[in-house]
Amino acid sequence: MTPHEIFSDLPIEQFWDNYFTLGIPVIFRRLSLANFKPEPLISHVKELIYNKEAAPIGVSIWLNNESLHSLVPFFPWVSFCFEHKDTTFLYKNTRLFSCPAGHNTNWHYDAHLLFNFNLQLAGKKQWRLIPPDCNFPRYGFSQYGLIEEQDKPFLKDNAYTFILNEGDMLYIPPLWVHQVRALEEDSLSISWMGVSEHAIKPSKLLQREKEMLCLAWAAKKVNLDYYCGRLMRVYPGHFSGYAGQGWEFIRKFTSDVSPLKVLTRFLRELCWIPYYYLHRKRINKAIKKPKMAFFDSQDLGDIF
Repeated sequence: MTPHEIFSDLPIEQFWDNYFTLGIPVIFRRLSLANFKPEPLISHVKELIYNKEAAPIGVSIWLNNESLHSLVPFFPWVSFCFEHKDTTFLYKNTRLFSCPAGHNTNWHYDAHLLFNFNLQLAGKKQWRLIPPDCNFPRYGFSQYGLIEEQDKPFLKDNAYTFILNEGDMLYIPPLWVHQVRALEEDSLSISWMGVSEHAIKPSKLLQREKEMLCLAWAAKKVNLDYYCGRLMRVYPGHFSGYAGQGWEFIRKFTSDVSPLKVLTRFLRELCWIPYYYLHRKRINKAIKKPKMAFFDSQDLGDIF
């Protein structure tokens, strides 16, 4: 299963039926950005980075959709998916990325079972996607991969590589593993993210995620959820806001997972510990998050 490229208008119902609900990525090529002028936003973000002494690491800003709606085209496929009655929003479901050339986001899949529309507003980025049914190398209890360039046979067989240019938009279904590299200065992109049960398809990673969540639920019942969060390298509020709904969603979502599967998953993840000590330099390099400055919407001043 590989991403499908669209070079012309795709009917919304066709996108929903043939791609969104089947868990297939879509690359929308050459969308019109005639109503968007990115230069003022790029200049403002650059000044923001300089003032915060964050240069040259890039900036990531979480926003509400309303903050960008007047500046960024809200394409019909995005609107339809987010306005659907079964779509759940996170507290802040829009993210602005501004990255310098060479900035690299390591291999990972998005938490919270998120689907993602990523619009390239300026510059270009190289994307690589791996489907959620692939057994990709990863660190235990983590969503981050341990894939490096020397793993060429694995990447050749499993990864799909492409470039997003200005005006291109990518739809990423839940649990697709991805890695992103900025190829030009002033690379600017927007991600709209949400959760929809229609977009969640059975896969090896989905089963792993359910077993990990069930482990977290069991830990919560004995007041060990803090330590479970530390083990999984997530923030304390991760589970309480999971999929925009929290523990109640987790309880229902994992109701078909047996205690035996949870125990087996725990032991399988623990098996990575000896591997970590044998290859800790490589693993620490692979799972290290690139430095990124995080600001809130008020940091953007009057531009919105």
